[in-house]
Amino acid sequence: MHPSFIIALFVAFVAVVPSMAQQQAGGFVRPGDPTIQAEAQELQEIRFEGLEQTTPEQLFGIISARASELSITHELTRYFRSNIRQNPSSPTILINHLDSVARTMESEVRYYDVRTAEADSAALLTYLNQNGFHKARVRHGFGRDGKTGRNTLVFRVSEGPRAVIDTVIYLGLTGLPSDVADRVHGLRQIRSGEPFSENAIDAEVRRVFDELRNSGYFRAWADRPYVGRSVDLMHDTVV
Repeated sequence: MHPSFIIALFVAFVAVVPSMAQQQAGGFVRPGDPTIQAEAQELQEIRFEGLEQTTPEQLFGIISARASELSITHELTRYFRSNIRQNPSSPTILINHLDSVARTMESEVRYYDVRTAEADSAALLTYLNQNGFHKARVRHGFGRDGKTGRNTLVFRVSEGPRAVIDTVIYLGLTGLPSDVADRVHGLRQIRSGEPFSENAIDAEVRRVFDELRNSGYFRAWADRPYVGRSVDLMHDTVV
């Protein structure tokens, strides 16, 4: 714990107790306090809404926004600092001291950035599209949650129906020896009717490509698969 933090907590407690009546009467906030303004933009929680077929764990790996992760020391500093500010007779030197302590832990704090939120929304939409949710929609909003009292970034996701694979076609594999053709065929695990997933398709192409190389076809190459979509965006053809 910060060496001067214990002293600050003790003094803060003494300063706060006599001011309880003042707190109940409405409290006091110093005009233009930059700390209060900064905390209003702090990102304290990130939440996903509307998910049905995907999970928050999957989507957290896609976004770059992160919520604050405060240590116990930081939480206590904020608690006492907030209470001291409610007392108009609190000495400025004490408030400044607590502010200084909090600044040493500033690396734990994250702030809302609309540009990051917009980029994350686009990244989520790309991820969903790559996994067959071609009709997906993503919106975001930031504000103080009335139930939790925390500044929350909410991504509202409408996944829509998930497209399935209609047809998978490999070109250029004719004429392979039967033993190589059998091994390649055994590596083809994607079937018609399965949910569309670009990662699964790319992984299968890599397996087939590696098998060809290991079988002596050192000049083998593979283009990135072409994906054709049906008019209703519900069926994908992979070539």
